[in-house]
Amino acid sequence: MNLQQYIKNHIAEVTPIPLEKIALTERLHLSGQLPENAELSEFPVLVVRPILNNRRKNGRYLAAENYALVCNWKDYMLQKSDPDCRNVYCIITDCYRRKFMQTIREINSTKSKRILTEQITVPVEFMKTPPNEQKIERAEEFYSVYGHFDMPVTVKEYGGKYLLADGYARLIAARRMKISYVLADIVEN
Repeated sequence: MNLQQYIKNHIAEVTPIPLEKIALTERLHLSGQLPENAELSEFPVLVVRPILNNRRKNGRYLAAENYALVCNWKDYMLQKSDPDCRNVYCIITDCYRRKFMQTIREINSTKSKRILTEQITVPVEFMKTPPNEQKIERAEEFYSVYGHFDMPVTVKEYGGKYLLADGYARLIAARRMKISYVLADIVEN
């Protein structure tokens, strides 16, 4: 899966963000130079991560005031050069670029769909070593602020049921928050 396919699959999670709130923090993005004939992608959606401000209300993080660009530098630069561009469409994740791109490469033959959380079986190996509480709380806070998780859970399909392959903290958070459906990437066995 490449970045444009990922964006097409997650287009429902797009959020408009003021362009001025997005910063370049990755060395790769800071050193790039835009070719003269560059054009916007078919889906000029940026992938960003929140720069959390540690401010809380009722025990929850407040929405981020600023974001760091994770992917789609070319579209960012082209939109930034347009004086009429105020807001850009973004998918929000909590991953840095390297982890995000690694995740996209690992999802080779996947299809995404919404799955009932109760249809997902957790392997015994996962239950033996559950994620730490902070990771689960971070997933809950992310969902509370943005209305979706930073990444889909990954499952393997077998006989109409699903076995969790990745995203245990997000699944626990969803079940605690009584969220009926989660977005899941379905991988081949």
